[in-house]
Amino acid sequence: MDGLDLASDATWGSYYDWWPIGDSKENLTRMMATAIFSGQVNDWSDFGYPAQAIKVCLRHAGSGTHATLDADVMRGEANLLKDEHTATDPLVMLGYVPETYFNKGSSDMMRCIRDAGAGAVGYADSDKNGADRDGSDGSYSTVRRIKYMGKDGVAYTLINGMYDFWSAQWLYFLEDEDEAVKAKILELCAFASDSANMPESRRAFWTTADEMKVQKADDFTWPTWK
Repeated sequence: MDGLDLASDATWGSYYDWWPIGDSKENLTRMMATAIFSGQVNDWSDFGYPAQAIKVCLRHAGSGTHATLDADVMRGEANLLKDEHTATDPLVMLGYVPETYFNKGSSDMMRCIRDAGAGAVGYADSDKNGADRDGSDGSYSTVRRIKYMGKDGVAYTLINGMYDFWSAQWLYFLEDEDEAVKAKILELCAFASDSANMPESRRAFWTTADEMKVQKADDFTWPTWK
């Protein structure tokens, strides 16, 4: 997400000594995410922040990340935006819908957030924003990863059941598949499920089945403890 400052509302600050005047946005709640990605809101002022148009970056239907967003965050209680709307679209100019862009892959998604500018928000693999949490590493220096439901999307929070916006990798084969092919698929699954085989460059972000304390029966079910 591109940076956005919190509202410096002295009235509310007088009630709450923790009021984060001048701090940058660090978190999206599920309420905010469903409102944004369904197009129910089109300006950050709807959440009490300074006025700034929301620009929504989405993956195309068929994307695994898009399907996980729909299954885990929207959960059938709100519908994802389906149509693209550029800045010159009359519906955007009249304030009926937010700017909305669809992207082919994670790299396109990151470019969308970067190029759309302030107020843009989207979703991608957690390691896509570089090694540094503020996004200073890599080619997306103006984009930074924010928390969802108060937690950062990294391996530690997934392993310990604190972060739910994730999907397991599922491999399928035909019931009557050649036994040699089945054996190779099972071998690949076993290798990928072993944390000892995790690439060091992805250790902070990726996790494996053997170290997870929670599991999903499928992508449409809530995580449960093993």
